[in-house]
Amino acid sequence: MASLEQDYITVPGQIFACISLVGPDCPQKNDKFGLKIRGCFGTRDEASSHAKRLQKEDATFDIYVVDMYKWLLIPPDRDHIEDVHYNEEKLEELMTSYRTNQAMAAKMFEERKKGMAEKPIDGLGFLKPGDENSKYYTKPDEPPISHPADILEKLKQERPDAPIEELVKLADEQVKAEIEERQKQREKTLE
Repeated sequence: MASLEQDYITVPGQIFACISLVGPDCPQKNDKFGLKIRGCFGTRDEASSHAKRLQKEDATFDIYVVDMYKWLLIPPDRDHIEDVHYNEEKLEELMTSYRTNQAMAAKMFEERKKGMAEKPIDGLGFLKPGDENSKYYTKPDEPPISHPADILEKLKQERPDAPIEELVKLADEQVKAEIEERQKQREKTLE
């Protein structure tokens, strides 16, 4: 084989496989690598249900549902395999929930990213129509008010010989002025 591409000559009905591994870098330790093919299936669901059935009968080894005809790193990176069945039932449950949450988080991130790129609805700020929390965030985003410590650092660079007490007062005055300016801007937008 000249390259690491996927095979295109395949056995009909064998798309996914259930495998277990042992080795020095695997969760199930051995001084040498070992691979056990636990079955080949036409769909991921069939392979997954077979892996669950095997896991109930023999919980000694983790079972991975992998694509056939593609290269697989040994030991496999669990983060890149969608369907791993762990040898402990509680761990299996936790990891399934974790993968579901990660998928939901990625979906919500993409929705938020897409929503931020779109123009907001007039008068309603940045919100998605029908969002259950929309009544709580109808104001447009504002940059945060500067922190006195940040201003103090700038003042120290500008006036290295000034006493710290004087610099603190100046920083507080600048923050106060920024707050007052922000309030004036808000009042103008309400009118």
